[in-house]
Amino acid sequence: MVMDLVIVIEESSPRKAMRYSNRGFLYKKLKKYEKAELMFKKALEIENKAMGKDHPHVAIAFNNLGMFYFDIKDYERAESMLKTALEIAEKSLDRMDPIVATYLNNLGAIYSAQGRYSEAEPLMRRALEIHKKTIGDENPDVATDLNNLGSLYLDCENYEEAETLFKESLNIDLKSLGESHQDIAIRLSNLGLLYEKQGKYNEALKCLKRAQKIYEKLSVAEEEREKIGRMIINLERKQ
Repeated sequence: MVMDLVIVIEESSPRKAMRYSNRGFLYKKLKKYEKAELMFKKALEIENKAMGKDHPHVAIAFNNLGMFYFDIKDYERAESMLKTALEIAEKSLDRMDPIVATYLNNLGAIYSAQGRYSEAEPLMRRALEIHKKTIGDENPDVATDLNNLGSLYLDCENYEEAETLFKESLNIDLKSLGESHQDIAIRLSNLGLLYEKQGKYNEALKCLKRAQKIYEKLSVAEEEREKIGRMIINLERKQ
């Protein structure tokens, strides 16, 4: 799972930067990409001038612009922005800061989307290590890291490792979030997809039906619910 970061504005930082960033998120959600890009660039410009090029707020602005490019599949510019965000964060913050882990995961996601798995894996592993040391093994953010790594191994067809990570992620979230959280549905969906790829259709159906019930109960993620519904129909035909 990738993350946008909302800028926390200090007294000395122009509030205009926050407004521009928030508009960027809104325009991105509305798929008004030219306007979104302009807003994120303006926020970066303001933060750069107000805070200096090596300030953590500037890293956040680079991250947000980079993840915008990631969303529109402009991977070259996304990579450049995330590398800059990571470089600034590693200079201005402790290298074990959870924010550094966010940038590592986001950069890893950019590499993974391009099939550059050998470059993505060490970044995601390092993010996982940071989170385990700073927030503990049972935190939902650790579950997200494990899920991200599992998805990478699924794409690499390393199914055994993917299954181990997906199950570990699911168990952490069940303990910390309960049975009916949306993240549980995401973990179950990934396990279902894994089992389908392995031809384990009964196991896949069990996971997907559990995920479907959670989505229906929460009345969220309609697109994802419809996708899971189609997967269930296809799997039932294969049995």
